Amino acid sequence: MAEPIKAYLIDPFAGTITEVVRPSGGRGPESLKELYKLLDCDCIDAVRPEQSQDDAIYVDDLGLDRHEQAFFFCDLFPYQQLAGKGLWVGSTRSGNDASPKMTLDHVRQHIFWVLM
Repeated sequence: MAEPIKAYLIDPFAGTITEVVRPSGGRGPESLKELYKLLDCDCIDAVRPEQSQDDAIYVDDLGLDRHEQAFFFCDLFPYQQLAGKGLWVGSTRSGNDASPKMTLDHVRQHIFWVLM
């Protein structure tokens, strides 16, 4: 069994960024189910913020198509606003999920809520 890892849940609906534990360790079939549950979706995509030391943000791939939506903007990924919840994760050299390299305080400094 994989060792649990941490991640940062970005919730624009609640206006919070909180640390969560991923019991799957970001590996195996349970990892994807875990992501779907955390992000409240069934199709994900990943974006890689600039200067994030190999961290990434998982987002709802169909988030822009939902009727009731909330958005956030990461100034390290200045290309577009992101829809729905996001999960900030780290990665290993082999590409597996890991605990983020960025601190929670650092992530909070770079996330902004988009008011609609």
